[in-house]
Order: sequence, then structure tokens, then C-alpha cells
Amino acid sequence: MSIVKNQLRQTCCRLHLICMLGELGSLLLMLSGTGSASLLPDHGITVVVDQPMVGQGMTDNPMNVLFIPSHISVEVSLIQVVDSASFGSYIEHPVVQALFQLPLRDLLKTMSQLKSGM
Repeated sequence: MSIVKNQLRQTCCRLHLICMLGELGSLLLMLSGTGSASLLPDHGITVVVDQPMVGQGMTDNPMNVLFIPSHISVEVSLIQVVDSASFGSYIEHPVVQALFQLPLRDLLKTMSQLKSGM
């Protein structure tokens, strides 16, 4: 289900539905082969879908909320907001902050190393 221009839309799929958003969603998509065909192979990632805008202009907004109803139990994400400051900002785990301060090429390299268990 999605809301587009104040209208609720429902989408069905037979196999899998990939739901990604924000910084972390872009990284997972890139590691899965969805991203710029000129960037992914440099990091040993096979291109599945050439989408040059994936991973570009990455920003995170903790005020955005997404609820996805599920009939099966869903694991809680390991990446969570740790605390909220009185002036409206939020605090993430330091590892997450460090990852997103890297340039995109370095970030992809680091993420692919983590994925391969290095």
C-alpha cells in the first residue's frame, strides 16, 4: 500500500517485495546489485539493475515514519535511534554515524568488506 497524491494505492506481488528507504535502504540495494553500473563493479558488486540515482543525495530524516503491517513476526532492526536530544535532533549508534561520513566510493568498499566477512 502507498499514498500518492492523497490517494491510497494497494500493490500485490507473487514472490518478493523489496521495501527500502533512506540511507540504509540505498546501501542494501547497492550491495544487492541495484545502483550505478559505472560504480558497483569497481567494488566487486555484480550489477543486477542499473539505477544511477540509487545512493545519490542520501539523507536521513528521523521524523519520517513508515509502518508496514505484517501477518508474520518481523525481526527488529539492529540499527536504531539511541536517544533524542531536547532540541529535536537524534543520536544514532557511533558505527552508523561513522559509515555515513564516508564518501560513497569508500562507503561501498567498507560495506562490501563487511558483507564478505572481512
